[in-house]
Amino acid sequence: MYNSGNYDCNKTELICKLLNLVLENNVFVYKDKIFGITMGTSCANSYANAVMLKWEKEFLMKNFIKDILFYRRFVEDLFMIWGVSTENLKLFADYIDASTSLSLL
Repeated sequence: MYNSGNYDCNKTELICKLLNLVLENNVFVYKDKIFGITMGTSCANSYANAVMLKWEKEFLMKNFIKDILFYRRFVEDLFMIWGVSTENLKLFADYIDASTSLSLL
């Protein structure tokens, strides 16, 4: 990839490869379970924002936008006020439990 100051690829590709290296090798592991990139890593905030934005657009806004009365997010922390549909709230909670490491309080 890097050879005496010459790149084998363009700068964007190099940055993507280096970011991939960080994301695959700088994770928090506890009791043999991977919890994701450590938030102290310089790129962690940007990565968390990108992942959450993708999740919001592809899941939350497509499936539950009518049920959410108020929604705010700071990096990976969510605060929302749910409407009246307890059936959809159960579906949402089941999805969160099955597919993410988020916890509902």
